Order: sequence, then C-alpha cells, then structure tokens
Amino acid sequence: MAERERILIVCEGAKTEPNYFRAIQEKLPPRVVEVEIAGEGHNTLRLVETLNRFKLTTPAP
Repeated sequence: MAERERILIVCEGAKTEPNYFRAIQEKLPPRVVEVEIAGEGHNTLRLVETLNRFKLTTPAP
C-alpha cells in the first residue's frame, strides 16, 4: 500500500478558515490524503514565524 500524502494547512484565522478547510477535507479520500489544519489566530508575520519553528522541529516524512 502506498504511503499517504500529508498536507499541513496553517491559516491566520482561528475559526472561519479552518472550517472552510475542514469542509474540503471531508470530501477527500481518508486513505489517500492526511490533512492537518491549524487555525493559529495570528497575523501574517507571526504565522510565518510559527511555521518556521514547526519546520525546524518536525522531521520530514
């Protein structure tokens, strides 16, 4: 069985944007794609800083 593709979606909004992406996620086949959604509630600069820390601390698949 092939490894699932992983997608991380990080958005500025804490509620609205994650809800949009969850609605899309429900349409995706669960055994094919793994989607993680993080609504951070930060401004753009803070969001990029958070992603940079995530990238440095999370091993690549």
